[in-house]
Amino acid sequence: MGWIVGARSISSHVGTAEESEGITLLEAMKWAISKNLKKVIFEGDCQAVTKYLTGCQVIIGWKTRNTLDEVISLASALDNIVYVYVNRCANKAADLLAKKARIRNVDNTWYDQTPAYIFECLNNDLNSVTGVVA
Repeated sequence: MGWIVGARSISSHVGTAEESEGITLLEAMKWAISKNLKKVIFEGDCQAVTKYLTGCQVIIGWKTRNTLDEVISLASALDNIVYVYVNRCANKAADLLAKKARIRNVDNTWYDQTPAYIFECLNNDLNSVTGVVA
């Protein structure tokens, strides 16, 4: 288990949830590098993306593949990276951030703090993750 060092929501227009997950991961990777983080756990609720990043053979869209290849290329800047699939039932905080960005069409970034409106979701996610991630 770790801690949250920031949160960000980005309003963008993508074709699929898979593409959105890839773009989100790319932005998170760039942010981790800019903060000089060395050990990072990236959680996502798109199993195909997580499998691709961990070297498994999966079928994903070409746009997502290109984005994830860039993520892999940037990953060398970090010392220790773990990609974890987290079922959507244990990832409600990320879902809420994404929905707010999509509805409001606004980008937000929080450093060293957590947006107040996701506290309850984070607590629920923490309680749910025990049974989801082994």
